[in-house]
Parts: sequence; structure tokens; C-alpha cells
Amino acid sequence: MDLKKYTGIPFKDGGRGFDGLDCWGLACLVWKEERGIILPDLGDEYSSAFARKEVGGLFGANMGKNWNRDVTNEPRQELDGLVFTLGGVEIHVGLWVAPGEMLHVMRGMDTAIERYNVMKWKSRLSRILRPAGA
Repeated sequence: MDLKKYTGIPFKDGGRGFDGLDCWGLACLVWKEERGIILPDLGDEYSSAFARKEVGGLFGANMGKNWNRDVTNEPRQELDGLVFTLGGVEIHVGLWVAPGEMLHVMRGMDTAIERYNVMKWKSRLSRILRPAGA
């Protein structure tokens, strides 16, 4: 799977397409395009990607729902969702692409493949999710 077509897309708060994405929008777009799996948008459940408490609450509230499962203790699979804490709140998701690498987007940067096993990210990795049926 060539994920390079997803790099260079600009960050856009609430974005869900190739014209701009937030981190959850990226997960939704890639899963739909690559696997035909529709993840819940969740965009209606937070006012902004920067609303830490709203976004953080979504991960906890949506764990174990029929569309995902926690695979933190299982071997990684391509496109597993890596959930990270920022400021002590689960607020960011990237997609596993290879050992130590994720595809993600954040304010101030376009979508990119970046290492997650570096100091900046490794202590923040909270859990790993996989869509049901994947």
C-alpha cells in the first residue's frame, strides 16, 4: 500500500478530505480509501480539534463500541490507530505504517510520515485501536 498520496495534505480543523484534514479526518479518509471501511466522523461531537476535553472524552466514550477494538497488546497491523496524549489528555491519533512510523497531521504541519518511537511521541502513546472487521 502506497500511503505517499496522503502526505502533504494541509491541516484543517474539522477537515475530512484531500483539501484539508485534522487527525481524525485523516484516519477516516485513509480507512475509507484503502480498506472501504467507514469510521464514524465524530466531528459533530467536538467543536474544534483544539478542544482538548471534548476530543479526549471521545476516545474514552468510543472505546469498545461496535466499530473499534483496543489492540494495544497485539502485533501491529498497517493503519492501526495510534492514540496519543498531549497535556495528559488523549487527543491525537496517527496511523501505523511500519515499525516506528506513523502517518499523521497536526496544526502547523501537513500530513507526513513521522517516527513515533522518538522522545517526542513514545511516552505519549496511550493505546492502539483497530476498526472492527479490519
